[in-house]
Amino acid sequence: MIGSPCAWGATLSSLLSSGKSHLLGVSVGIAVALIALVLRYPASTVPMTVATILLFCAVFAYVLSSQENIKLLREQLARQELVFVDFGLKLDETGSLSAWAANLGTSSFVVSGVDVRTQERSTSQRCPVNVVVPAGKLKSKIPFDDRIFDTLRSDAFVHFDISLRCDGLVENHQTRWKGFTVERRPRRQLEEGFTGLWGVACPKCSRFDFMGMRTEGLPNLDSAWRRQTQLENDLRASCPSHRSALLLPSNGKKQLVGVS
Repeated sequence: MIGSPCAWGATLSSLLSSGKSHLLGVSVGIAVALIALVLRYPASTVPMTVATILLFCAVFAYVLSSQENIKLLREQLARQELVFVDFGLKLDETGSLSAWAANLGTSSFVVSGVDVRTQERSTSQRCPVNVVVPAGKLKSKIPFDDRIFDTLRSDAFVHFDISLRCDGLVENHQTRWKGFTVERRPRRQLEEGFTGLWGVACPKCSRFDFMGMRTEGLPNLDSAWRRQTQLENDLRASCPSHRSALLLPSNGKKQLVGVS
């Protein structure tokens, strides 16, 4: 009548894996069965023992089920407070640069800084800002101080990348680096990704001869600097012929491949 331990284990596993409504239904069924058992054998202690065991199992299963639901709810609430952002740069009709940020999450955050690195300067510089981006909204004009380019050499192309500092409710989020190119002559133009001539020289003989590196598919300066190191190793090994699959073809005028 009581059944084997394996049967009780299977029943408990079933209770633990079921939902609350199923668990309550099983509990009601067990209660009805126990009432019938007590009425059938009023002088026996077996029904009370079985009832105590089943009651303990049901309460234990219900507590575990409730704890799991509370854990899932807490994880969901914590995820809703995280920062999810997409960003970029844009160029207006006057030639001024500004950043934009799209809040892809369900909680507002503050853009507190725009970090900038350039091809010549690997140490980032931060442009402090204070812009609130509400949940599900786009801020299309975040101030960007492009005077950083005034200290660079007067190349036609400036390769740089940016990263946003976003302060949320429960976390401070630093976005990934995203690369851009500003063409300064004959008029200012902005492209996502690295275009134009990325000049390189042979480390062995210092020959330059307007050799350029392929930059297609590079999302940021970290990947560009790694490719440049690989290219310089190829040039050193093949000097003086200077051969590498990473060299821009001599007839390549401008690389127009961007990255998202």
